Amino acid sequence: MCGVKMNEYIKLTVLASPEISDRAQAFLYARDIWEFQVEDRRDVESLDIPAEHWTRIDETLIGRMPEDVRMTTYLESGAETREKLEALRAELAGIGAAMETEDVVLPDFDAQWRDWHGVTRAGRFVICPPWESADLEDGKFVIEIDPGMAFGTGGHATTTLCLEFLSGFPAGNMRVADLGTGSGILAIACAKMGYDDITATDIDADCLREARRNAEANGVSSMHYRQGNLLGALDGLYDIVFANIIDDAILAILPDIGGFLREGARFVGSGIEAARWPEIADMLEREGFTEADMRGRDDWRAFSARWMGR
Repeated sequence: MCGVKMNEYIKLTVLASPEISDRAQAFLYARDIWEFQVEDRRDVESLDIPAEHWTRIDETLIGRMPEDVRMTTYLESGAETREKLEALRAELAGIGAAMETEDVVLPDFDAQWRDWHGVTRAGRFVICPPWESADLEDGKFVIEIDPGMAFGTGGHATTTLCLEFLSGFPAGNMRVADLGTGSGILAIACAKMGYDDITATDIDADCLREARRNAEANGVSSMHYRQGNLLGALDGLYDIVFANIIDDAILAILPDIGGFLREGARFVGSGIEAARWPEIADMLEREGFTEADMRGRDDWRAFSARWMGR
């Protein structure tokens, strides 16, 4: 692999029965091992998903998963790491958990991670990580996002489609809501457009903390943050509402979202699988939305529709 920096790692695998898996994870945390993949077949077996949506989950997945809970991570190789792992092995054995280690040579994770997160351009917006710089044309806005936490970095089609719609909206005093804000990119973009009353909502408090951090890093200090589930976090009427979520959630809120929209307001939805778009288009029409504009990229669809009231 010419030109790619390689590093030595230790692959750590822990196997624990479901009854002791929480205790095994606690031992990992105590040894300052915070990031690891957990494969627990109970997470799949307990999913309450209607049969018609099982196409989203590989039906053979459970059969390929171990009976035990498996935790996997990669640690930088070195004497200190090996000493820590030997102590961990003894602790895990004491509760009946097994541990395996393997020396591996892999591409430098940090370097690859940075390579994966480059500059994204969407409409009037340029999204870049702190270590990148972007040449701007007139009328463009920069949004700086540190992809250190996986709440969305702006490169996915579902987000770029929303940004393209936003780029065509007029500037001015607008009351805007971003449902399921994640890293806050859409809400930050609205602030860059000059909108003065912006609410970012999410059911996850960690997402809201990350959204606030990203907003402050981009010089946005006047945003409102509300924890809640979709429409439950809204109050009053809005000029624009973004919902970059999933198609099922959009279908669930369409009958009621009009109660939060001013006449002439725009509702922008994204995160829609291509096969589900006809169903959403029909419901938009039934619920009184007009001027529905759909855009697609890869297997994703997004729309902007106008609310004129019933």
